Amino acid sequence: MEFADFLSDLIFRSLPRSDQRRWARVYLQGLVITPGKKTIRNIASEYEGPVEQSLQQFISKSPWEWSAVRQDLARYVESRIPQRSQAWVVRPLVIEKAGSHSVGVARQFVTELGRVANCQQAVGIWLTSPEASFPVEWSLVLPRPWNTDPGLRRRARIPEAAGVHTPEQAALNAVRHMIEKWRLPPRPVVMSLQNANELETVAAFHALDIPFVFKVSGSLPITTGHESRGHLGQGRTRALDLINLCRAQRRPVEWDCPRREERRVTPLVAQEVLIQSGQPSSAQPSAVPQQAGGGEGGPMLLLGAWSGSGEQPDEFWLSNMSQTSPAHVFRLAKLAERVERDYDDILEPIGIRDFEGRSFRGWHHHTTLVSAAHAVIALGARQALAPVPPPTSAYLYTPDPRPRWVGSEGGHHRA
Repeated sequence: MEFADFLSDLIFRSLPRSDQRRWARVYLQGLVITPGKKTIRNIASEYEGPVEQSLQQFISKSPWEWSAVRQDLARYVESRIPQRSQAWVVRPLVIEKAGSHSVGVARQFVTELGRVANCQQAVGIWLTSPEASFPVEWSLVLPRPWNTDPGLRRRARIPEAAGVHTPEQAALNAVRHMIEKWRLPPRPVVMSLQNANELETVAAFHALDIPFVFKVSGSLPITTGHESRGHLGQGRTRALDLINLCRAQRRPVEWDCPRREERRVTPLVAQEVLIQSGQPSSAQPSAVPQQAGGGEGGPMLLLGAWSGSGEQPDEFWLSNMSQTSPAHVFRLAKLAERVERDYDDILEPIGIRDFEGRSFRGWHHHTTLVSAAHAVIALGARQALAPVPPPTSAYLYTPDPRPRWVGSEGGHHRA
C-alpha cells in the first residue's frame, strides 16, 4: 500500500479538511525522520516559512478529535498484525519534567522508578502479538492538584469530564472505551498490579467480564476451597505460600522472548483460586467469601513462575481465564516483553516523551501522532515515507467562543 493512502484513507480520514490531514502528515514525517529530540521546533526546522507556528496551532490548539484517529489506527493495525492481536498490554509511561507547568505534572511517588519524581504519568494500551505491538490508546493520569485547582485546569484546558484516576482506573476506562465505543473485539488485558490496589482492580475487571492476566504480588490474599488443580483443601493464604506449597507440581513452559530473540523455558505452577474483593491483605476473611466481581464469579487461575535458579518463585500472575491452559495464559503474560522491546526500539526514539507543550489537548494530539508514526515503522513503511510539503499558507486557529479553521483552501469549518 502506498504511504499516502495509508495516511489519508485510513489513519487520518476522520480529519475533515485536507489541510488538517496534510499537517498531520508533516508532523508524522518529522517524528520519523527528524534527528534528535522530536520537538515542534526541530521538526519545523526542515521547512521554510511559518511552519513552526502552524504546527504549534495544529498540535496544541486545534480541536480535532484524537480518539477518532486512534480508533482508525487501532482497527487498521488489528487487521494487519500477524495472527491478529492476542492481547491488550497496558504499559505505564513516566515523563520526568523540570518545571511544573506541563499538564498533569506533580511531585509524586512512581512505582516504576521506585522513588518520588516531578513527572507526568500516563498509561498506554498496546495491541500486541508475538511478532509486533502497537500503542493505540493513551490516558494521562491527573494527580489530585489538577482536579481541585480550577486555575490549573483552565490553564491546561482540561475538559470537565477528565478527573483524577489511578493508573489502574485509567487503564480500565481506556479498555471499556475501546470495547464500547470503538467496537474492537475484546482481548485479554495484560497489566502489572504490583504495589497497586490489587483486589479492587481485579474485582473491577472481573465484574465487567473483561478477560485479564495481571501480574500480582506474592502477598495477594487468595482462598482455596474447591476442586483445584492441586486438589487442595479450603483455606485462606497468600499467593506466595500457595505456589511454594505446590512447587513439586512445576512443569516447564516454552515461550519466545522478544527482547533477546530466544526461546526460553520457565518452570510454572498453576492453581485455581478464589479472590475476596474489598479486603486489604491484613483483613480477616469473612465467614462467606465474596468472590471478585460478586455474584456468580468463578475461580481464577494463579500462576507462579521461576525465571531464575532461586528457591522462591519470581513472578505471580492472576487470570480470570480459568478454562484456558496455564501455558497459554503464561505466554499471553509474556507478551509484555514484546511491548518493552518495541518501546525501546521504536516509540522512545520517535519522541513519545518529547512534547513540550502544556495543554491537555496538545499532549493527546502528540501521543496520537507518535502512535501513528510507530505503526509506520513497525509495519515496515518507513522506506515509503516520501517528503510531505506543508500547505501553502499558514494554519490558523481562532479561539473560542467560535472555534474555526482557516486553511489553505479558505472557508471555515466548525469543530
